[in-house]
This record gives sequence, structure tokens and C-alpha cells, in this order.
Amino acid sequence: MRKATRILLTLGVSAALLSTSAIPASAAEDGSSATIEVQGGILGINVVQALESTELKPGTPATFAVPGVAVADDRAVLGSWSVSVSLSDFKTEVAGAKPIPAAGATYSAAEESLTHTGTIESLVSAPVTLAGDSESTRAEDAVLASGVRGNNTAEWNATLSVPVPDDALAGTYKATLTHSVL
Repeated sequence: MRKATRILLTLGVSAALLSTSAIPASAAEDGSSATIEVQGGILGINVVQALESTELKPGTPATFAVPGVAVADDRAVLGSWSVSVSLSDFKTEVAGAKPIPAAGATYSAAEESLTHTGTIESLVSAPVTLAGDSESTRAEDAVLASGVRGNNTAEWNATLSVPVPDDALAGTYKATLTHSVL
């Protein structure tokens, strides 16, 4: 019986030594957390150049190049944006002259000129016929970006064509072409 006790005692001490050596030493931690805050900006549009004036005869459409229309989207979001255009009537100081109506004018962003940076899954343009009148103008969507992710930019060239009535009088007529982005 003495032998059995010694063996059990020896096994018990050995197991105790093994179990204490198998426990990992506890490590001290002193961590610092790091945070990144991505801030969103604004969505804006800019037309780089003023439209060149054009000379023509009554009954001939006036055609304007609209170069370098640029959208900057710094909102850092998932989403989309669209650009709409509107045109006021062309007014003059010429006595007895009627305004040249914006109604029937067309705006076309040249598909082959559409370029972008950043993530935009789809950037498309559609020619629009403007429905302005002497009281107000209505904006029409001309360019649409979808599948937008994070910051991005887009740029294009467009053409504005305005029908000039046969009864337009000689003189200088002025209007405002407005681009809006939402």
C-alpha cells in the first residue's frame, strides 16, 4: 500500500507542475485606438466658358457650343446625381421686337465627350427639348450618373440649338442657360 501512495503522490505533484507550466503568462496590453472620419463635401457644377455669341438670319437656328461642363461630387456617398438644364427666353432692347422663345430649344451633351473620374457605374446623356416660355422655364434632365460611390467628377461638351422665328427683328438678344445638379 505504501507504493501506491507514493506513486499517486508523485503523479499528483507531476500533474500539478505540468498544469501550472501549461498556463500561459498573462500579457499586459496598452492599446491605442485609431479612428478615421470620412467627411462628405458638396455636389457642384461649373460651366467653364461663357457661350460664344452667334450671328444669323431670322428663320435660322442659333447653335451654341457649350464646352467644359463639369460636375464635382465630393459628398463621399453611394447614390446618383442628375444634371438638368433650363433656358430663359432671349430678350432684347430693340423697340417692337418680341423675345425669342426658349421653348423648342434643344440641349445635347455629346455622349462621346462624357468623361469621369472615381466610381460611376453609368454616365449617360439624353438630348432634351426645353419647354420654356415667357413666364417661366422648366428644367429637363440632360445627364445622369448612377452607381456613384465616394467622390467623383464628370465633364462633357454640349450643344444648344435655339430656333429663331422668321419674324425676329435685327438686334442683340440675351438669355440665361442654367445647369443644375441634384
